[in-house]
Amino acid sequence: MTAVVEEIADLTVFFDRCTIGRETARPLDEATIATFEAVIDRYNALLAHANTVGVYLHCVTAADAGDLGVGQRSLRRTAI
Repeated sequence: MTAVVEEIADLTVFFDRCTIGRETARPLDEATIATFEAVIDRYNALLAHANTVGVYLHCVTAADAGDLGVGQRSLRRTAI
């Protein structure tokens, strides 16, 4: 989970560096297209990683929801 939080922080810095946000329209040139593709690639990678963590957490808690101790020990042993 720490990795996902770090990826979000990195993506925030990347957005700032690429001046992603509310602004006036830019011309649709090669540089704009390259920036868009780079942003989408990083954003999609983050979503995939966050989804994997979410599925893992769901499986851990669903496997034995009645035994909270087992789930907690499993989470401590596994580095996400």
